[in-house]
Amino acid sequence: MQFNLFKFISYLTYPALWATLGTGIIAWSEGQLPWAPVVGLSFICHSILPLLFVVMMVKLKKFDSIEIPDLQNRRQTAVAAMVCAILFSGLIYLTNESANYHLWNQLILLSLWLQWLFNKWNFKISIHVLSFSAFALFLDIHTENGSNGISFNEVFPSFPEHFFLYLFLIGTALIGYARYKLKAHSLPEIFIAALMGASLAAVNEWLWSIAQ
Repeated sequence: MQFNLFKFISYLTYPALWATLGTGIIAWSEGQLPWAPVVGLSFICHSILPLLFVVMMVKLKKFDSIEIPDLQNRRQTAVAAMVCAILFSGLIYLTNESANYHLWNQLILLSLWLQWLFNKWNFKISIHVLSFSAFALFLDIHTENGSNGISFNEVFPSFPEHFFLYLFLIGTALIGYARYKLKAHSLPEIFIAALMGASLAAVNEWLWSIAQ
């Protein structure tokens, strides 16, 4: 089987994994191990349960494939993922985890809602690009000291200033190009996903500041 770099990039940047990676980074920033129990909860709620939902729907012949090409199926998957994210919020509340995880999970819920909304408008926004861009800019916003006291400079002291901003620019371009070459998305779907992901990171901060 011939190696396909663009497919490899797509699998490597599976959208739900950014949710768990972000949880792990927050755990590390708070002095916990990156594989702390809260990270396991994130992996189950943000990745495993939504994936099981899609697999079940494919088995029941409700969905055509695990790639979820149909927009209505994408909407249903976004709703299922939102339910799982709300479950994560409930679990971290019961286990008395810090509010930083609620801030992060709020961003995840906003991105899922936005995916649902665009699919409702019959626009197939790139979830890969949206998820990555929101993840990278969340980290950039909190490089010094974010609205809830997260300081990623202390976690990554050797990283250059605005490292995560550069990561956003390079990573978004690379992931977007891969999705375009695979004919998974058009250029407008990729550009709007990057713009929306960047906007969500800022809106997330604003909503959190209001709630405080």
